[in-house]
Amino acid sequence: MKPATAFKVFLLPILFSHTLFAQPSRVERHSFFSNALGLSKNYYVYLPEGYDTDTERYPVAYFLRGHEFELFDPAAPGRIGGRNLRHVADDLIAAGQIGKVIIVCPSTASEDYDNTVHSCGVNMLKPTLRAAEGIGTGRFEDYFVQDLIPHIDATWRTIADREHRAIDGFSLGGYNSTMLSLRHPDLFISVGSYDGTIMWYNLDDTRRPGAGPDDPIWFLTEPYFDPVFDNPRNVPYMLLHSASNILRAADASQLEDFREMRFHVSMTPADNVGNHSRNKQMISIFLEKGIRNSFNNPVLAPNAVHDFGFADMHAAVSLVRHWQAFIGHKLNAPLAAELGVVAVGETDTTELVLFNYDVASLAISAWATNSSEFSAITALPVSLAGKYDTLSFKITFSPTAHGVLSDILTITSNDAANPITRLALQGRGLLLGQAEIENVYAANSSATSQLFTMNRANGAATPIATTGVGAIRGLAIHPQTKELYATVPASSTTSLYRLSSEYGEALLLATIPVGQIRGITFRADGALFGISATGRFYEITPSTGAANQIGSTTAGLLYSGLSLNPKTGKLYASHVAQDRIYTIDPNTGAATLVGSTGLGGNNPALAFGPDGTLYAVTSTNNFIRIDTSNATGTVLGPVGVTGMSALAMRTDSATVKVDDRESSVMARAHQLYQNYPNPFNPSTTIRYSLAQTEQVSLRIFNLAGQEIATLIEGKQGAGEHRVQWHAEGAPSGVYFYRLQAGEKVETRKMILMQ
Repeated sequence: MKPATAFKVFLLPILFSHTLFAQPSRVERHSFFSNALGLSKNYYVYLPEGYDTDTERYPVAYFLRGHEFELFDPAAPGRIGGRNLRHVADDLIAAGQIGKVIIVCPSTASEDYDNTVHSCGVNMLKPTLRAAEGIGTGRFEDYFVQDLIPHIDATWRTIADREHRAIDGFSLGGYNSTMLSLRHPDLFISVGSYDGTIMWYNLDDTRRPGAGPDDPIWFLTEPYFDPVFDNPRNVPYMLLHSASNILRAADASQLEDFREMRFHVSMTPADNVGNHSRNKQMISIFLEKGIRNSFNNPVLAPNAVHDFGFADMHAAVSLVRHWQAFIGHKLNAPLAAELGVVAVGETDTTELVLFNYDVASLAISAWATNSSEFSAITALPVSLAGKYDTLSFKITFSPTAHGVLSDILTITSNDAANPITRLALQGRGLLLGQAEIENVYAANSSATSQLFTMNRANGAATPIATTGVGAIRGLAIHPQTKELYATVPASSTTSLYRLSSEYGEALLLATIPVGQIRGITFRADGALFGISATGRFYEITPSTGAANQIGSTTAGLLYSGLSLNPKTGKLYASHVAQDRIYTIDPNTGAATLVGSTGLGGNNPALAFGPDGTLYAVTSTNNFIRIDTSNATGTVLGPVGVTGMSALAMRTDSATVKVDDRESSVMARAHQLYQNYPNPFNPSTTIRYSLAQTEQVSLRIFNLAGQEIATLIEGKQGAGEHRVQWHAEGAPSGVYFYRLQAGEKVETRKMILMQ
């Protein structure tokens, strides 16, 4: 640790002086005359920090869309906080992920911001078919290749060769970047595209507008592309300007040129006017021709859409890939890997892919992470034989704490110029924890659903957190682990989740291949039962979701709530729409009517307490107690929340032994839990766990930051600890309790209501 600290102290003055005197990056608008078009065209240029104070030459990346300002426009759709391509480049340079680079965004369309006429980077066949300023002769491919690139190289300090030039684009800019790079492989070493409006491969016959062609974008009745490809369309000319067709038609020599380039194609997860499918087809043709895409998963993000915010996200990856091409980095590894959500104390494994850009063998001799929570488990050394040879390797994620965890995997290879490749790892640890013995847990049926605790005496609900997983219809507590389980039904399947009783967050366990399962309950041996709104009774295997129907469907009996009496072992169920309570035979599935509560409405959820008392929530938002002999209901109080749809309680005694797995979790992680009850009056219990013996302090503060009380001060051993705060005399309001255990500090909020 000391050498690292000394390094930071040494580095700070250098960074400070650099920040103080270096000119920041800037974006400028310029114009030049194009002989090919016979008029002047505009472009924006990004110049990196310090461009005017040094004499270095830089690689250049061309980013295309349509109008020259779109990729630098802070107000373009999808952008937040005024960010744009400039900020993406600045951040990557500041983080050391790329070196200094020049970025050029040229006009490839008419002068108006709406791109009334888009050139697609093609020498237009009929530029006069649509009038717009800035089109000129329509020879946009010649403008780009013969005029723009030479102008940029002559005007700015670029490294004016193929090995230091990249092209990239979004939407029609992605069509442009892939098409131009394949038509001019001598100009570009690296090529990117985000959700490019690629042409389908199958444009073999003459098409007419409105004839229902395979590729409706390029044959629209609206004459957007008429100036480019004529109307009716000149299909042979289109084929010459289609990336997919250029790839398919390439001879061996051309393919070798293409394989010298690096391609970075990403897209949205679903079709935006067909773009997902078009890109998927083009990538498959790349693979068919022995060319790899650097995106192992070309879907940029599960929620990616066709906008500039995600185009910037693509650029944050593709700029790094372009830089790696500029410096000849041979190993292609994911820049970042999201390892998902894993329960604290458990381990999950993710498989990732590396490949070799070099024709020579590339040997990997080591990989290392900074923490034990992430680990590469594939045995070393390994070799990637030659160009595009791949290696699948495995990363384990074993979180020891709740929350987002990150690390860097450092990969060492025999690439003499670039021996180190770094891969950012991130995952989320979810501390499931044990349900509290004294709590009634409840969930509502809103679209994102909330988890609550309820006062057993009067039903008052206190929110824990939003689960974010959809309408929860069933809750149960596992008899051994004391974890919360939940069901979220759909029409043909039901999702089974494990829920954090502390944080409300959900972890998908299995998908049950049966729809509309609502109430669930565990037997003492861990068997899980479920009932459906279609009148079926199941035994479910939690780990796989396999569901075995027991007995036949009872006509007209549509189930909702389900709970098992811990004293008698009987199963009780409620009707989804009527005020009826049943018992169910677990061996046959036969239902027997017990009676009605007499309170009207229906009872969406049931839960037994440890003493054999049956509780329910009603459709009128009351918390009730039900007599198990005749189903008569007694109102205990209003819930205060509409749409409560699930209940669960622990049915064991307070002296139950903590299971080994939970003890292992507590032994590996410091954790401060939410106080209970909260809000409270006049006292509350604060619970925390320690991974090892530590010097511990637990203090209470008011909103002004003043210390109100010290509850603990001294050494404590590993395990779970509880302490009560008696707040008599303290005014109502918000308070904070802070736990310091060794170097770790956690703070939580609580509310006193006198």
